[in-house]
Amino acid sequence: MADEIISMLDASTRIDVLNLLGDLRERGLSILFITHDLSLGYYISDRSIVLYRGRVVEMGAAERIYARPLHPYTEMLMESIPRIDGRWGATSHRVERSAVLSGAFGCVYYPRCPIAQEICARRAPELTEVEAGHFVACHVRAGASSSAG
Repeated sequence: MADEIISMLDASTRIDVLNLLGDLRERGLSILFITHDLSLGYYISDRSIVLYRGRVVEMGAAERIYARPLHPYTEMLMESIPRIDGRWGATSHRVERSAVLSGAFGCVYYPRCPIAQEICARRAPELTEVEAGHFVACHVRAGASSSAG
């Protein structure tokens, strides 16, 4: 388990540790790599799990999640990654609802979710496979994906 293993390292040491992890991976060792650095997570991971307030909101192949995020929180995270091919713009995903029911009964992301519906406040979504190996915990996206095909 590597929990934020390179977060406080200088650049040269960081590269050395990443090379070591790559070597271990090539030898068949599995590594649980915990990070807040999305770019690094994509670079080093085959599979990704996205958590919000300790709950899994999306999981699957890293390429799939990064290319086509399904959960609104994952989308917001991916949109927050700075791109060098354009100017940084102001994006606002701030939705504030009463958080009275969030977490206890409903979806943990309900107070901030831009696509929340009534069911989201009442019932926590289950982690649902919406395409082969790609799971999301979202009433709206799981329902839309399963009814679309």
